[in-house]
Amino acid sequence: MGERRRKTGAGGFPRVRFTVRRLMAGVAALALLLRAAFWVAEMRSRSAAYRVRAFEYAITTAHTGSFVRTGDGRRVDRFADENVRREGEWGRRMADKYRRLSVYPWMAVGPDPPPPERLAHPRGAFEFPEEDDSPPREGYDSPPAWTFLWTYPW
Repeated sequence: MGERRRKTGAGGFPRVRFTVRRLMAGVAALALLLRAAFWVAEMRSRSAAYRVRAFEYAITTAHTGSFVRTGDGRRVDRFADENVRREGEWGRRMADKYRRLSVYPWMAVGPDPPPPERLAHPRGAFEFPEEDDSPPREGYDSPPAWTFLWTYPW
Protein backbone atom coordinates (compact mmCIF):
# COMPACT_ATOMS: atom_id res chain seq x y z
CA MET A 1 0.00 0.00 0.00
CA GLY A 2 2.84 2.41 0.69
CA GLU A 3 4.34 1.80 -2.73
CA ARG A 4 4.49 4.70 -5.10
CA ARG A 5 4.57 3.93 -8.73
CA ARG A 6 6.59 6.14 -11.01
CA LYS A 7 4.71 7.59 -13.89
CA THR A 8 6.11 6.21 -17.10
CA GLY A 9 5.49 7.10 -20.67
CA ALA A 10 5.64 4.92 -23.74
CA GLY A 11 8.33 2.27 -23.62
CA GLY A 12 8.64 2.36 -19.85
CA PHE A 13 10.83 5.48 -19.68
CA PRO A 14 10.06 8.05 -17.00
CA ARG A 15 7.89 10.83 -18.29
CA VAL A 16 9.59 14.23 -18.51
CA ARG A 17 7.65 17.10 -17.07
CA PHE A 18 7.86 20.26 -19.12
CA THR A 19 8.00 23.07 -16.64
CA VAL A 20 8.59 26.71 -17.47
CA ARG A 21 12.02 26.54 -15.84
CA ARG A 22 13.12 23.58 -17.97
CA LEU A 23 11.77 25.14 -21.15
CA MET A 24 13.63 28.40 -20.41
CA ALA A 25 16.86 26.48 -19.77
CA GLY A 26 16.40 24.58 -23.04
CA VAL A 27 15.77 27.76 -25.01
CA ALA A 28 18.84 29.40 -23.44
CA ALA A 29 21.02 26.39 -24.32
CA LEU A 30 19.69 26.39 -27.87
CA ALA A 31 20.38 30.13 -28.18
CA LEU A 32 23.98 29.63 -27.03
CA LEU A 33 24.52 26.83 -29.53
CA LEU A 34 23.06 28.88 -32.38
CA ARG A 35 25.14 31.94 -31.45
CA ALA A 36 28.31 29.81 -31.36
CA ALA A 37 27.46 28.35 -34.79
CA PHE A 38 26.86 31.83 -36.27
CA TRP A 39 30.13 33.12 -34.74
CA VAL A 40 32.10 30.25 -36.30
CA ALA A 41 30.43 30.91 -39.66
CA GLU A 42 31.35 34.60 -39.44
CA MET A 43 34.96 33.76 -38.52
CA ARG A 44 35.14 31.34 -41.48
CA SER A 45 34.00 34.01 -43.93
CA ARG A 46 36.37 36.63 -42.46
CA SER A 47 39.25 34.17 -42.53
CA ALA A 48 38.57 33.32 -46.18
CA ALA A 49 38.44 37.02 -47.11
CA TYR A 50 41.72 37.69 -45.29
CA ARG A 51 43.36 34.68 -47.00
CA VAL A 52 42.34 36.03 -50.41
CA ARG A 53 43.71 39.45 -49.53
CA ALA A 54 46.99 37.95 -48.29
CA PHE A 55 47.29 35.99 -51.53
CA GLU A 56 46.68 39.13 -53.60
CA TYR A 57 49.43 41.01 -51.75
CA ALA A 58 51.77 38.03 -52.03
CA ILE A 59 51.23 37.95 -55.78
CA THR A 60 52.26 41.60 -56.06
CA THR A 61 55.64 40.70 -54.55
CA ALA A 62 56.28 37.84 -56.97
CA HIS A 63 58.41 39.49 -59.63
CA THR A 64 59.62 37.65 -62.63
CA GLY A 65 62.31 39.03 -64.81
CA SER A 66 65.76 38.59 -66.13
CA PHE A 67 67.96 37.35 -63.33
CA VAL A 68 71.70 37.65 -63.80
CA ARG A 69 74.73 36.94 -61.64
CA THR A 70 76.85 39.86 -60.55
CA GLY A 71 80.63 39.79 -60.24
CA ASP A 72 80.41 38.99 -56.53
CA GLY A 73 78.06 36.03 -57.16
CA ARG A 74 74.76 37.66 -56.29
CA ARG A 75 71.66 36.88 -58.33
CA VAL A 76 69.76 40.06 -59.18
CA ASP A 77 66.94 41.04 -61.49
CA ARG A 78 68.43 43.49 -63.96
CA PHE A 79 65.09 45.30 -64.34
CA ALA A 80 64.54 45.78 -60.60
CA ASP A 81 65.25 49.06 -58.92
CA GLU A 82 64.75 50.66 -55.54
CA ASN A 83 61.07 51.32 -56.23
CA VAL A 84 60.43 47.63 -56.94
CA ARG A 85 62.29 46.65 -53.78
CA ARG A 86 60.36 49.09 -51.58
CA GLU A 87 57.00 48.06 -53.06
CA GLY A 88 57.93 44.41 -52.62
CA GLU A 89 58.76 44.91 -48.95
CA TRP A 90 55.48 46.79 -48.43
CA GLY A 91 53.58 43.97 -50.17
CA ARG A 92 55.28 41.33 -48.02
CA ARG A 93 54.36 43.22 -44.84
CA MET A 94 50.75 43.49 -46.01
CA ALA A 95 50.64 39.79 -46.96
CA ASP A 96 52.02 38.86 -43.51
CA LYS A 97 49.40 41.07 -41.85
CA TYR A 98 46.50 39.45 -43.68
CA ARG A 99 47.93 35.94 -43.34
CA ARG A 100 47.99 36.46 -39.57
CA LEU A 101 44.46 37.86 -39.64
CA SER A 102 43.25 34.81 -41.55
CA VAL A 103 44.31 32.67 -38.58
CA TYR A 104 43.01 35.10 -35.93
CA PRO A 105 40.01 36.71 -37.69
CA TRP A 106 38.53 38.27 -34.54
CA MET A 107 41.48 40.64 -34.09
CA ALA A 108 41.00 44.33 -34.83
CA VAL A 109 42.25 45.49 -38.21
CA GLY A 110 43.98 48.83 -38.46
CA PRO A 111 44.03 50.82 -41.67
CA ASP A 112 46.52 49.73 -44.28
CA PRO A 113 49.54 51.98 -44.72
CA PRO A 114 49.73 53.56 -48.15
CA PRO A 115 52.17 52.07 -50.66
CA PRO A 116 55.58 53.75 -50.66
CA GLU A 117 56.08 56.84 -52.77
CA ARG A 118 57.93 56.17 -56.00
CA LEU A 119 61.39 57.67 -56.15
CA ALA A 120 62.22 59.85 -59.13
CA HIS A 121 65.77 58.51 -59.44
CA PRO A 122 65.89 55.04 -57.86
CA ARG A 123 69.07 53.03 -57.53
CA GLY A 124 69.34 50.03 -59.80
CA ALA A 125 69.50 46.43 -58.60
CA PHE A 126 73.25 46.24 -59.17
CA GLU A 127 73.83 49.07 -56.69
CA PHE A 128 72.03 47.37 -53.80
CA PRO A 129 74.10 45.92 -51.01
CA GLU A 130 74.17 42.18 -50.65
CA GLU A 131 70.95 40.83 -49.15
CA ASP A 132 71.27 39.62 -45.59
CA ASP A 133 70.59 35.99 -44.82
CA SER A 134 68.27 36.80 -41.95
CA PRO A 135 65.99 34.07 -40.69
CA PRO A 136 62.71 33.83 -42.58
CA ARG A 137 59.78 35.90 -41.37
CA GLU A 138 57.18 34.40 -39.13
CA GLY A 139 55.13 31.98 -41.20
CA TYR A 140 51.45 31.21 -40.83
CA ASP A 141 51.28 28.19 -43.12
CA SER A 142 50.44 25.88 -40.24
CA PRO A 143 47.96 27.64 -37.95
CA PRO A 144 47.41 26.54 -34.36
CA ALA A 145 45.33 23.39 -34.05
CA TRP A 146 42.50 25.07 -32.17
CA THR A 147 41.70 27.33 -35.16
CA PHE A 148 40.58 24.39 -37.32
CA LEU A 149 36.96 25.59 -37.31
CA TRP A 150 37.76 28.45 -39.70
CA THR A 151 41.14 27.48 -41.18
CA TYR A 152 40.40 23.86 -42.12
CA PRO A 153 39.54 23.57 -45.84
CA TRP A 154 36.18 21.80 -45.49
